[in-house]
Amino acid sequence: ARSDAGELIGRRALVDLDDVVLTAASSLVKPDRISLETSAVSAGLVSGDADQLQQVVANLLNNAVRHASGAVAVGVRQTEAGVAIWVDDDGAGVPVADRDSVFERFVRLDEARSRDAGGSGLGLAISAEIVRAHGGVITIDDAPLGGARFVVSLPGA
Repeated sequence: ARSDAGELIGRRALVDLDDVVLTAASSLVKPDRISLETSAVSAGLVSGDADQLQQVVANLLNNAVRHASGAVAVGVRQTEAGVAIWVDDDGAGVPVADRDSVFERFVRLDEARSRDAGGSGLGLAISAEIVRAHGGVITIDDAPLGGARFVVSLPGA
């Protein structure tokens, strides 16, 4: 609702994305069968709302854990255009034909999952809105682990 009203970003400040990602990773509830790799997290500074960016990372990590077979990896790196955050899993991935639609509200690719196990279909839509409000983009690709790679690209500070 705040996004529709053009009021998404609250407090703007310098945000250390490595801190945001590592905090989200440390608070992630994951089954023992899932390993979480954070060694690719390096420094990245952006201007934005730290709480909202933490929500994006938490949504992506929770989504990855939900779909992973056994491994999730997260990273942050400085790029020429700004900062990139990526979250990889070793699950089934996202079919190319569905990659744009997963960012729409209430879209869940696996209709057989219950809402309790599969979510409401809002997490990725909210994440995409937050990223856009921060001047960035979120995309999906194939992960080196074999599943999906979600990449958030944000302008640097």
